Amino acid sequence: MTETHPGAAIPREALLPLPEVVRLTNLCQAEIYSRMKLGTFPVARKLGERRIAWLASEVFDWRDSLPKWTPAGVPVAQKHVA
Repeated sequence: MTETHPGAAIPREALLPLPEVVRLTNLCQAEIYSRMKLGTFPVARKLGERRIAWLASEVFDWRDSLPKWTPAGVPVAQKHVA
């Protein structure tokens, strides 16, 4: 499965550099690192001495797990199965 956005499709197995993660999540760098430290955001993989990347599937899954909101800023009710 791929994530689509203008101009490209991102395979779930792709490694995403920080600027792409910032774009996809709408979080700043500091917030991404803070959430990683808290364990509430996927952990980056170290690719080299000064390079890291995130697995696209983990970023997509994190983003999809967030509460959904209506245009009026009201959270969409989650269906609960009893």
